Amino acid sequence: MRILILSVALVAMAGCAQRRFINVTPDRPSPDRTAASSAGAPADSLSAYMAKFREMAANARPEDRPAPRTVEASDPALAAALLAATAAPSPETYRNAAEQYRRVRVYDKALDYLTRALKLDPKDAMTHDAMARTWRDAGFAHLGVGDASRAIYYAPGSAAARNTLGTLFQAMGRRAEARTQYELAARLDPVAGYAHNNLCYGWILDGDAARAVQACRRALSLDPESPMAHNNAGLAYALAGDMTAARESFAHAGRAAAAYNSGVVNLATRQWDEASKNFLDALAADPGLRSAAMRARQAWSMKNGGAQ
Repeated sequence: MRILILSVALVAMAGCAQRRFINVTPDRPSPDRTAASSAGAPADSLSAYMAKFREMAANARPEDRPAPRTVEASDPALAAALLAATAAPSPETYRNAAEQYRRVRVYDKALDYLTRALKLDPKDAMTHDAMARTWRDAGFAHLGVGDASRAIYYAPGSAAARNTLGTLFQAMGRRAEARTQYELAARLDPVAGYAHNNLCYGWILDGDAARAVQACRRALSLDPESPMAHNNAGLAYALAGDMTAARESFAHAGRAAAAYNSGVVNLATRQWDEASKNFLDALAADPGLRSAAMRARQAWSMKNGGAQ
């Protein structure tokens, strides 16, 4: 089952949008400074050239091209949050603006608004927690540990703050410390399904199928509609060798996740054709899931005796 464990981290991978910058150098007419050779030809002087240029510019009609849309203009939720932050500045409205920026993965702007929120209330635990989560999502989990610790200091009874610190530790590879934080979060809030779900995933990464299944079952009992809990439960069952239960759980996780993780299971059990089909189905459901294309090629290669 080692292939499965190594593949778990790929479940959440999505394609990142590529920004393309096109440099256009406009053609610039160069006046011919040689005197006209034929009788009657107009003299080509700088003043005549500039007069002609001004005439052309006056008569020119700009192309009907729409201005490029910014994320602020194209995302109604973000635009509304920014309007609220401008109209009524407060830690809450700044946090909401930051959350919307984090949602669309514009992390520098999110951090900027959270910094503004902390200037208004340096002891606000929710803002410190949001700052920590933004650092984590931006790929700098280690930079979020200080803010997560401050969130816990200012709100020692917050299960969410403990959970956030756990996710930072997990992203840093400190899995035992992560599980400790998830367990603390679950004790602080007995109905915090997210804490049990994260604990389940932590046990999956450590290869402990029995504890992973137990934690995921608890998570689902608290939040039966959670696609992520169903997804992790499927991985836990697969790790335990119960492929029927795994596929049943994946079926509740959404089309892309269900297909992708079924592919992971089939890849681990050397069912190459089924795995390839699963990954292609996942890619069709979510074209941004680039790892699905990679895994489909891997399945095809393994079927034909290749290696990745």
